Amino acid sequence: MLLHCLPYIAVAIMLVALYFFVRRHPRGASSEFVGRHRTRDISFLAQSAIGFIGRITRSTPLPRTTPDMNDATNPVAFYGLAVLNTINNTVRSILATDAGTSGISGIAAANFPFQPSSATNYGAQALNALTAVAPNSVMGTPRAGFIMIYLNSAQAPTATKADKVYVWCAASTGTHIQGGFENAATAAAVSAPKAGGNTGTGTVSAGPTVNGAVAQNGAYTVVFTGATTFNVFDPNGRELQPGNTGAAYNDGGIGFTITAGGTAFVAGDGFTMTVTFSTIPVPNAYFNGPGDSTGATELAYNL
Repeated sequence: MLLHCLPYIAVAIMLVALYFFVRRHPRGASSEFVGRHRTRDISFLAQSAIGFIGRITRSTPLPRTTPDMNDATNPVAFYGLAVLNTINNTVRSILATDAGTSGISGIAAANFPFQPSSATNYGAQALNALTAVAPNSVMGTPRAGFIMIYLNSAQAPTATKADKVYVWCAASTGTHIQGGFENAATAAAVSAPKAGGNTGTGTVSAGPTVNGAVAQNGAYTVVFTGATTFNVFDPNGRELQPGNTGAAYNDGGIGFTITAGGTAFVAGDGFTMTVTFSTIPVPNAYFNGPGDSTGATELAYNL
């Protein structure tokens, strides 16, 4: 009976000997993995919702990222900001002339390490900070996944998954950063008589006001069909609800009131109501809960 057990006893002795060998020989100077001992590990598979702006935060689902050259003419200034593709196979910063664009191409992701290496901290970067990107350098541009971004710091503490996602395209001002993210659309409008002027002396006495969630970027056209009646067309030429002088008008995301003057309008008179957006919509994206007062917020997206 004992003879039958000898192979099993031998295996057990070998396993015990291997265990004590591993315990006595942890990872060596070459940092190879031995047993359960792990040393000098400085990277993480994921991180909390507040962290480094511009860092990809989750390894699952697999981020969809491409290497891109930062444009030399209009370089992306900081990691965590939106980018657009160029015809030169680079990615560039968001510009004020991008108002009316239907979306973005990607987001500037920081490489590792985030700053030039240090002998003591491996190039550590402060949390919740925008880090500059070198022009004409290669960087990762995620098109899908999870990433820390800059959300308008006045909006970040109250951001929710239900908020729509936008990118600020106008010049930076206050807590709005060009290329940074917003949770509300922003637009303004100005009115002007038609080119060549009107016969009627009436004016736009109120507005134009803009509903950023509905309005379109560009010129709305008001064309009078009589002394007190007019038609309205959106920037794509689609006819909206007709209107009348002296009555508040509101359709297609734009609102105004035209008041008659001493000389009546005639057919063919008109106005343009030019809407200019400060934000670009980002479809298929949401903020993964609120961020902090510096604007650090996690974004889930599929561009």
